[in-house]
Amino acid sequence: MDSTTSTDAVSTNIASARPVPGRSGARKVWTGRYDHGDPVYLDPSSQDPKPGDQKQLKHSRITGLDVARGVALIGMVAVHTLPSKDPDGTMSVAFWLTAGNAAALFATLAGVGLAFISGGQNRASGLKLRIARKRLFIRSLLIFLLGVTINQVFGPVVFNILPFYGLLFLVAVFFIGMRLRWLVVSAGITITVMPIFVFVFNHNSDL
Repeated sequence: MDSTTSTDAVSTNIASARPVPGRSGARKVWTGRYDHGDPVYLDPSSQDPKPGDQKQLKHSRITGLDVARGVALIGMVAVHTLPSKDPDGTMSVAFWLTAGNAAALFATLAGVGLAFISGGQNRASGLKLRIARKRLFIRSLLIFLLGVTINQVFGPVVFNILPFYGLLFLVAVFFIGMRLRWLVVSAGITITVMPIFVFVFNHNSDL
């Protein structure tokens, strides 16, 4: 084989490896299961899905995400109910495992949920976007009211993070559906302004 033929073959392989313009096909989603060590994916385009996958596709549930939500919920309950210290005064294992980690996982999954609500890779628009914003608005109010109720009704008083989540979801109503450029600009402004706002607020509160 001469050099010209080799060059043509390499060029053909490179061209075939390039992505084809246009919308990509249905994306596979991990089911949270393994088959002989290999991850099992949901494939909406499959003509013969397994019964479990078919049920999961029908109800739009992702097992791995639901498991993570369950872990976050258990962690949040544990950090608020189990003792933070052992009888000898040292930090308990339960508190060491869940303190901070459960809240971080909870917040991360809240962001993932917002991504799904807003359409994921296929950004929602028009009627879909209006429905998504309406649902998120209602959800934010319910979460806020639930958190305030827990703080005020039950004794002794337990201050929880739900009212803050509700307010953050309410703010997110204005961001879902926003173009990436403006999301980046908004994130930059938030990162710059919010620390100053928190400092000034805390300083005035201590006076």
